[in-house]
Amino acid sequence: MRLYFNQDHIDYAYQLFSDMSLLRWDNKEEFGYLESYPHHHHDELGNVKVSPLQGDPVKDIEFVLQEVSAFLSRERT
Repeated sequence: MRLYFNQDHIDYAYQLFSDMSLLRWDNKEEFGYLESYPHHHHDELGNVKVSPLQGDPVKDIEFVLQEVSAFLSRERT
């Protein structure tokens, strides 16, 4: 988890990785075509998708932890 406090917002990146990135949520200002811009999600296949995160770490972390837990459970079966 990386959080950068800017003057008017928080830049964030939540990432699960091993020797490569597996899951990532961030708000780097790219992918302007997404409905959730600048918030987006990189899945385990490298696809970039809409993200429900809003840039509030207190609210967002619960969702991220649930998604990481679900991903790890799927990988173990």
